[in-house]
Amino acid sequence: MLSLLLIPLALGNGRPDAIGSVDSTSHPIRCHWGRAADEPRCDALLGYLEQAWDVQIDGMGFTAPPPDDGLGGSDDLDLYLTPDGGGAGVAWVMCDWADGGCIDTDPDDGWASAPS
Repeated sequence: MLSLLLIPLALGNGRPDAIGSVDSTSHPIRCHWGRAADEPRCDALLGYLEQAWDVQIDGMGFTAPPPDDGLGGSDDLDLYLTPDGGGAGVAWVMCDWADGGCIDTDPDDGWASAPS
């Protein structure tokens, strides 16, 4: 079973092991794989993530994910394919500031702008 793990922000040592990665050519997105057999999936998934970025960030105006100080090898939004995430089809995100610092930067603008 393959689990899908989305980790856009700093989680310290909580990131899955990866043996390779590929970057989007149009957006700051990086896909990591933990098994060689999953490498082709990253290419396909990047296409979906790029489309989501186009619609949600470029089209609808959502705030882009903030950089993560190079965790995962770059400041890009990191997608991890791993067999260790808890079952098939698991998607997991975490706010960068788990201590309560996830604050909507402008609560009056009608957008949820706290990163996750």
